[in-house]
Amino acid sequence: MESVFHEASIRLGPATNGGVGGGDDLWAWTRDHWDPMRALVANPPGGYIELGPFAGKHLIRETAWFALDALAHDEIEIAVDAIRTVLGRQYKRPGKPWHGTFPIFDHDPEPGDDAIMWLSYDPNWRQFVGVTLALIVDSYAERLPGNVVAECEAAALRCVEGEPPGRIVASYSNPALMHAWLADWVGRRLGRPDLQAQSWVLAAEIMARFDATGTLYEFNSPTYDGVNLMAATLWAASDPPLRAAGERLVIALLDSLQFLYHPLLHNLCGPFSRAYGMDLSSRITLYGLWRLVARSDPSTLPPLNGVIDHSHDLFFAPLVAWALGRLPQAFPPDCQVFPRQRSFDLNGGRRARAVLDTDVMIGAERGGREGLVWDQYVPGSVHWRDDGRVHWLRVHAQPACPIDCDIVDGATLLVTPVGDAGGAAIVSTNGRVEHAGAECLAVGSRVIIRGRRQLDVRPVGDITVVTGDHRSDDSIIIAID
Repeated sequence: MESVFHEASIRLGPATNGGVGGGDDLWAWTRDHWDPMRALVANPPGGYIELGPFAGKHLIRETAWFALDALAHDEIEIAVDAIRTVLGRQYKRPGKPWHGTFPIFDHDPEPGDDAIMWLSYDPNWRQFVGVTLALIVDSYAERLPGNVVAECEAAALRCVEGEPPGRIVASYSNPALMHAWLADWVGRRLGRPDLQAQSWVLAAEIMARFDATGTLYEFNSPTYDGVNLMAATLWAASDPPLRAAGERLVIALLDSLQFLYHPLLHNLCGPFSRAYGMDLSSRITLYGLWRLVARSDPSTLPPLNGVIDHSHDLFFAPLVAWALGRLPQAFPPDCQVFPRQRSFDLNGGRRARAVLDTDVMIGAERGGREGLVWDQYVPGSVHWRDDGRVHWLRVHAQPACPIDCDIVDGATLLVTPVGDAGGAAIVSTNGRVEHAGAECLAVGSRVIIRGRRQLDVRPVGDITVVTGDHRSDDSIIIAID
């Protein structure tokens, strides 16, 4: 199914009734993926592409998001059908670790006794769907059948009560923020002060970590910052004690995102606690979606037609639209000051630094040792313009091969292995890599990679991977002209 709009035709502005945009093209794209025969949205081309043949044809969580948007666009009957379908797919198995969550795809079987979290079910669907059902009730209860409202409340309660104790910790920022708000909402709505008390304990733990550094644990995550900003706005639009804390979180998130976004390279500067990719224009990220909804700016998204990596995240737009109208301060303009640099203290003894100039930016982090999603963690990064294109380079780290990165003289990234575990220091890039002498590589015309030992180069699809021996006395030097 081809998208109904192209990059050049995007016309977005907040709708007066709270939708993504009244009669806008993004709603048309969303509406085009509604399957009335299944009362679900279809998985768009590129949705859950990382799952390959295991990706299903119809989506549960995204149908809940669609229902919120349909209500905002006065499609009441369709919204009710979508809500009822989602409600009917919630797992109702008290005592089981998947109680209260939802399948990812319509074809997913209910987990069995040998179920494995993340393979058999996604526990975070409790938070994503539960929050959406709560917003539907808050915003549109008077337009829905009474039994649907009651069933939404009961489902939200199962989302909260089904959460196993201790699974969501304060450092797991995005589900923690959503769960704390949802438990408070259910507690207030259904007269359950015990659930509100649980919410406030988790909220206090989140804020204790935040107060120690001024950052969330999932610092600088192009997708999860979009969730965190929405969830922090839920707090800011709520009652005390969440309100004041939410306002502080929103202000801090907007401040760091404004600093780290490079409006000429159309990317966020690293380092990244969690990143699925290195170029915002290559896939859907929720930060890019925020910019699309808030600014009508498509420059941080791929062309919205054909196969789009992570296209399913476009359905998140109504939650962005909801939050956009309730931010305690306006979504900020882009920072045009160059050069600029800033350091950030992070949880776990980590420290990040970012340097941005007109056509290059470098991110570096020291101290990443534990509590990280290693395949998404990027302790070092470079973005630069060369031959009219934006190129990137990322440093990979592993639990057995931790890496510290530093920025030297504002234009050199120093990649230093930590300890003597052995292994390989790994760098990948979308730039053209050529040998430029012993232990020296050129990436395009502006970047030189040097190592003390031989650097091995191998192509992996459109990416080039560079590996070097991992020794505590070795550093890889990445110099940018």
